[in-house]
Amino acid sequence: MRTEQATRAPLPQFIKDFAGALAYENPEMVERYARRHGVDRDEAERLFTECKKFLIVCALFPDPCSPARALDQMWHHFILHTRDYADYCWRLLGGFIHHRPSEAPNVSRRAEMIAFAEKLFGRIERDLWPKTGVTSCDSSRG
Repeated sequence: MRTEQATRAPLPQFIKDFAGALAYENPEMVERYARRHGVDRDEAERLFTECKKFLIVCALFPDPCSPARALDQMWHHFILHTRDYADYCWRLLGGFIHHRPSEAPNVSRRAEMIAFAEKLFGRIERDLWPKTGVTSCDSSRG
């Protein structure tokens, strides 16, 4: 029987283009998010930047990752732009990051995941990466 760990690509090879994944821009999607969620453009950009960081962490961290509510809303919005999201995942991350609804999201290693993100990026927006208050979903790579 194959375990989920055995089916994953080796972690160092999973990200195809780290810098490109972080620098990726989608102004139309961000503008649409701002309008639909009643936030200004700067806040929408901040959320999208942290969402990209979260997706990069999902690609590299060995366990499923659960986002805070604000990042989950942006992730949902990005997923709705299916071609853009799929292209981002495959071209820049090296594999698709699935969004999985879950009655019991993985929070056992949340503090470790946040520390991993801080080490990886140097800085994260701490209010968007709380240690508690995650949504009822997590990630899986495929």
